[in-house]
Amino acid sequence: MKRYYNNMKNWYFSLTFLSYLTTAIIGTALGMTITLALVINSASEGQLIVSALPPIIILVIIGVVFRVITIIFWYKEKNK
Repeated sequence: MKRYYNNMKNWYFSLTFLSYLTTAIIGTALGMTITLALVINSASEGQLIVSALPPIIILVIIGVVFRVITIIFWYKEKNK
């Protein structure tokens, strides 16, 4: 149990965790900004949904592409 705790403690203070945290904070800020911009500029709920779909789809596609790239690099690094 102590070994597990030490590994988790080291991970929380590592650059990997800092990278994940930074990505999460930037992603949250970006999402909130886009949401506020769409809500302020929309006249009705229907218009809000129609104007929100393209950015959501684009961000999901970008996220999937980046995740696939990350998995490929991790796989190549692991099999060296």
